[in-house]
Amino acid sequence: MNNPHDKFVRDTFSDPERARVFLKEFLPSNLVNLLAIESLKVLQESYLDKELNEYFSDLILELEVKGKKNKKINLAFLFEHKSAPDKNVLIQVGYYLFAHWFKQTKQRKKLQLVLPLIYYQGKQKWEVPGLVKLFGAYPEKFLAYVPRMEFLFFSLLEIPNHQIETLRSSMLAAALGAQRLRFNPETLVENFNRILRLFPLEEADKNFLDILIVYSFTTTNLSEKNIAEAIKNIPQPIKDQVMTTYDRLIKKGKTEMILALYDDGIGVSQIAKYGKISDEDILKILKDHGRVE
Repeated sequence: MNNPHDKFVRDTFSDPERARVFLKEFLPSNLVNLLAIESLKVLQESYLDKELNEYFSDLILELEVKGKKNKKINLAFLFEHKSAPDKNVLIQVGYYLFAHWFKQTKQRKKLQLVLPLIYYQGKQKWEVPGLVKLFGAYPEKFLAYVPRMEFLFFSLLEIPNHQIETLRSSMLAAALGAQRLRFNPETLVENFNRILRLFPLEEADKNFLDILIVYSFTTTNLSEKNIAEAIKNIPQPIKDQVMTTYDRLIKKGKTEMILALYDDGIGVSQIAKYGKISDEDILKILKDHGRVE
């Protein structure tokens, strides 16, 4: 899966209720007190070009300022998934902000404030340096011309488990827990079990549960044995969905392997021998994908 972390965070916060709970819990209280959180809308607009798509989510939340319905702010998510912190992240933020405002001026729209949120999932501790620090030892009078930029910063690994697990949205708690899962290989089974226990059983949540399971499987090394152990004491509806999703992913993986081997010139009998799949099943997959008639 390309950029599974970006996609999963988008899926998590594209739901207005999960986004509201996140903001209430993790935004500074002095900002929360000024925002009408219940007015939150998820916008589909894009202010990005190809240079920025690697970093930004295209996920913009719009909120009203309390007592001023004609005044709204945009909150833009910037996701940082590098293995190490990026000292140039505020250059990316500045690029985004001005692209956002430039598009509004071209469309003759009123400018809206943007609060950039850097959503960091890395393992290393990271203190984002101000722009001034990037320029080194220039005289102070010259550095006065470098923009000062405020931003919001959320570091997932620094949030304690108990704070996540007591969130008002159990789906948000499960999503944040799943993102932390890959950093604790020694407790994969225990943590996967905890995440599934957080998840509600309502019918409406099944789609997001599927997204969460796929994300967990594709970003960790959970084996079938691990999964069986983790779901032993989980309610049956969730247990069934976990195994159905796992079987679907395994089948998809086998299909991709068969197609790749066939395209590389490996014969059906050889693929069957090493893949432990019957000739008939391989031929069906090849026919379904237009490789043979």
